[in-house]
Amino acid sequence: MSWPTLRSSAAIFEPGKRLYIRKATLRQWREQFAALMREQGVAANATPRQVRGQIRKPLKSAIHHRLRALRAFGQLPPDERAGGRPPRTSSFMQAKLGAVLRALQTKRDTLDAGKDEMLRTRQEVAADWQATADTLRRQGQGELAERAERFIERMPAVQTDEQRMAQRWKDAERNRAQERTDAKSPGAPAR
Repeated sequence: MSWPTLRSSAAIFEPGKRLYIRKATLRQWREQFAALMREQGVAANATPRQVRGQIRKPLKSAIHHRLRALRAFGQLPPDERAGGRPPRTSSFMQAKLGAVLRALQTKRDTLDAGKDEMLRTRQEVAADWQATADTLRRQGQGELAERAERFIERMPAVQTDEQRMAQRWKDAERNRAQERTDAKSPGAPAR
């Protein structure tokens, strides 16, 4: 069995030169690889996350592990937490949160960076799914067409990471303010 080689003009190897691979080239390779796997009888797919209705990029492994460790530490009982040191936070996430807080303090609208592109992509994806639903309906596949339309309706709202972080921060601040108000009010339960 011979496997065809994955080719692309955007990634040409020259000895002694650094190999530069564009995102589009990687996407093309993934699609070709999935097609080759399907030819071999292996169920494989290479759909972009936007087509699957996912907006958020996955976190890099190191950031994901740090955030998971912090959440686990935060869920420990207070006596166990007091005895140990909390895990280090991700410097990347600290810098990102710092930028969001500065934007909130200065009331600058820098939290929308990239949102226009995200909205354009969402509109293209939704239009493609709607075209698929229309085609399915014309082919007599009404149930599948309805499932595609429900998928479009359930896609999460477009929101940048910065907007999501800002909203979480605002919600946490609102909760802290409410707790302070509740603690000061007469007849509040003693803790």
